[in-house]
Amino acid sequence: MGILQLIAAVAVILSGECGPIGGDCRLEVARTMANRYVQGATWPPVLDAYYGRGVPGEADMAVATLLVAHPEALADGRHVYAYSDADRWRMGWRQGDDRVCEWGLCVHFTHDWPGG
Repeated sequence: MGILQLIAAVAVILSGECGPIGGDCRLEVARTMANRYVQGATWPPVLDAYYGRGVPGEADMAVATLLVAHPEALADGRHVYAYSDADRWRMGWRQGDDRVCEWGLCVHFTHDWPGG
């Protein structure tokens, strides 16, 4: 996968994971991806860990470009999992250590597996 395809793939995921929740969510999901990557993962398994897919906008592309070019700039070591309220309810997972909510939608963030 070339760099432009990787940026586009990341942007599609950011859009799908966050949708109308917006910028704070987009940045936090990107941080989870960066944390996974800098811990030694390669991009294919990082991307495979996210199920959301959407039509990316300019902000998604900008964050994706930063993430791919400089993952260390976004990595903060805090969270590696991001999951929606719908995932939480369906899977019986706990609320995240942090969450970002807007428009009645929430994405949860945690360092430890939410189901354990």
